[in-house]
Amino acid sequence: MELRMKYHYSYFIYPYVVKENRYRKYIQGLLKNSKCTLKTFEKRKNFSMYNYFLPTIRNFMFRSFEFAGNMRKFENIRSRIKSQYAFI
Repeated sequence: MELRMKYHYSYFIYPYVVKENRYRKYIQGLLKNSKCTLKTFEKRKNFSMYNYFLPTIRNFMFRSFEFAGNMRKFENIRSRIKSQYAFI
């Protein structure tokens, strides 16, 4: 008897390590890459996700919730400066 299974698609995330002294250069490369975009979240637009996560997890994984009013300023600065503030 065969088992019937639904097709399941999932993303595979491959972890890798970036050395601490090369981290800023790594972030600069991501910001310059046209295939890599910065995903931002707003409390109004993503309210269900905002309520789902605890505040500590929300601050760790979705930092852009904190920067709601300052995202325009962040988008206007150069990528060299952005890389300094990426994960402070």
